[in-house]
Amino acid sequence: MTYDINGLAFLPIRSNDDFSRRLVGHFGIGDADKLVLNRKYSNGEYCPNVTNILDSNKEPRLEGRIACITYSYTQSGISNTEAFARILLLSDAAYRNGAEDVILVMAEHLFDRQDLDPSLRYKSEFRNLPENIQRKAIAMDGQPYSLETLVSHFKHAGISRVLTLDRHSVDCDRIYERIYGRDSREVLFNLESVPVFAHYIRGLPIDFGERGKKLVLVAPDENAWATVEVFRDLNGLNDSSVVYCKKSREVPNDPGRITTQVDHTTPNYSGVGDKIVIVMDDKADTFGTLRNTLDQSLIIDGKPKQLHALVTHMLLTTPVAYENIHTYRINLHGSNSHPNMAFKKDEPGVENITVIDFTPYFVWALINHVVPRIPLDKDQVQDLGKIGELYSVIKKGKSVNFVS
Repeated sequence: MTYDINGLAFLPIRSNDDFSRRLVGHFGIGDADKLVLNRKYSNGEYCPNVTNILDSNKEPRLEGRIACITYSYTQSGISNTEAFARILLLSDAAYRNGAEDVILVMAEHLFDRQDLDPSLRYKSEFRNLPENIQRKAIAMDGQPYSLETLVSHFKHAGISRVLTLDRHSVDCDRIYERIYGRDSREVLFNLESVPVFAHYIRGLPIDFGERGKKLVLVAPDENAWATVEVFRDLNGLNDSSVVYCKKSREVPNDPGRITTQVDHTTPNYSGVGDKIVIVMDDKADTFGTLRNTLDQSLIIDGKPKQLHALVTHMLLTTPVAYENIHTYRINLHGSNSHPNMAFKKDEPGVENITVIDFTPYFVWALINHVVPRIPLDKDQVQDLGKIGELYSVIKKGKSVNFVS
């Protein structure tokens, strides 16, 4: 479906971004890079240049338009920290070129795992906090409160609304609400991946048994507990069993120092032997969490027929990730928020990866909610018949059994 551009001006923070290209393609725009030249000076300083491609006779160039800055992660030499700076500078360029408003579309929310104030450990209420929060604060000692810093700069740069997919935790909402002084749903438009994954999984040739009797759903951490329950309910898999896990990290962002344990299961859980196992998570870096969950808890007494991972953001930053996909024969399904990562050809396990294009979902939210300032409903899209129009498969992975 092609939408009317409706006064929007799309400004990618980098050139050759596949996510941005697909996003603007829904508005009939063939080249995402024509409106802004993402250049650097010889000393490395970023200097974007908004072009006059929209109307060569109009001055200033974005007068009366809503600038829509777009970002997705890549390993093309632009770090997330540089991306953060580019967003702020590009917002300034948009306003100085006459934009009446600036919206930010982030395929994955920057810095959303740094959602805890490290100075909590020095405050009087620290001893009353849950043990997992205390551990995280201690591990983060000496670090910045990156997410709060990011959101503060967004507000200062004039970014009025942010559209993203599966922000990491509700703490993100609280930070937006506190800094912007409004209900977070009026600023942070957070799309949930569950409806897309629920519809997508229906189309796969997998036998879940009647009402999901042959299915085990696994939530690898507390953030995923509600996610797996919504997924189960949307697909009517009420007889599936669920494994609820907790994890802790000795060192932040070190997958080798993760401890995972089963917190509880549904009463009908009887192991994973010869079952279909689906693990759901918002991010996958090395698959260390999934590996530890399998080794420490799930496959001790039996091996599943197939193992599927539904992961929103496929970071896959090291060769270890691909080795785990290959070794544990994971059928990985995820979004294109990291478009340059998921199409790698030179790592084991790549053939098991399916990439789903979420840009139709983003465009639906942009047109129907973000631009008119209508908060997303709590349940978002519950009609799975409609959600089928809001995604497409752009890379189909092969299906592999856990035991060949």
